[in-house]
Amino acid sequence: MIARAAVLFFPLFLLLVVSDVSAARTQPPDAPSPPAEQTAPVDAARPGAGGWDFPDENEAAPTLGQIVAPQAVDLVLFPAFLTLALVSFFRKSVGLKYITLGAALIYLGVARSQMISVVNIFGLLSWNLPIFRYSLFWYLFAGFTLVSTILWGRLYCGRICAFGALTQLMDRVVPARLRYDVPLRVETRVAYIKYAVLAAVVVYYLATRDITIYRYV
Repeated sequence: MIARAAVLFFPLFLLLVVSDVSAARTQPPDAPSPPAEQTAPVDAARPGAGGWDFPDENEAAPTLGQIVAPQAVDLVLFPAFLTLALVSFFRKSVGLKYITLGAALIYLGVARSQMISVVNIFGLLSWNLPIFRYSLFWYLFAGFTLVSTILWGRLYCGRICAFGALTQLMDRVVPARLRYDVPLRVETRVAYIKYAVLAAVVVYYLATRDITIYRYV
């Protein structure tokens, strides 16, 4: 009896198992359940929230004292030097002239390493000039050179320029037998060469913007 019942129910049981397996294969997978806690979006603009936190870039403008303080020494020494140069020029004093040349060589040549050159012309042509408030000495120096050259000619070359001061001091100490003076007529004619060289260099700079040409002038 039991065996007959088993024989009758076994095919039915097997059919139910096969149907269950087939249904499991065709049924779509369950969708993943959402997490219990969702992370709040990060606000990048809020400091300390994990985003970019830029500091305040607004800086206070420097005061007049902060601007002048680093330049105070030159703003005192340079006017004093100009006073010496003007006194020696107008009084035509030989002694004061050589004192001025020595001061120009030490102060402008060695200490400041400053002179007007073709590089300044390049800067003027390209309007690439120093910031005024941080370069008061340079503008005072360049302004005096321009004004004095217009008013009194070669005052800059004869009293202010450190290179000119060096050549004049060498002319004073080097013995005459070791020097060669170019005849005046030759010097007058070849003097125009320097203006041609200057014009060629300026044209070259305007065409190429190659400032390194100053090394060859």
